Amino acid sequence: MVITGEGRFDSQSLQGKVTGRVVELARAAGKRVVVFAGRVEATIEGVEIRGLAGGRPLDEGAAALAEAVEAWAREATA
Repeated sequence: MVITGEGRFDSQSLQGKVTGRVVELARAAGKRVVVFAGRVEATIEGVEIRGLAGGRPLDEGAAALAEAVEAWAREATA
């Protein structure tokens, strides 16, 4: 599994941004990919993309990211 993040995940995220390259490499290796983003404005088939609570940007702090990861982990183990 590969987990990555970006402040805003949009159509440009797959066009040269680091997140797009991480997704590309992970998928090529057959790995599950989860992206956490402050704002989600695009989707990718086969990639789980999770927005942070309240649409807070990723750079607003670790608390927003921790909340999103904890919620995701609870759902994944339910």
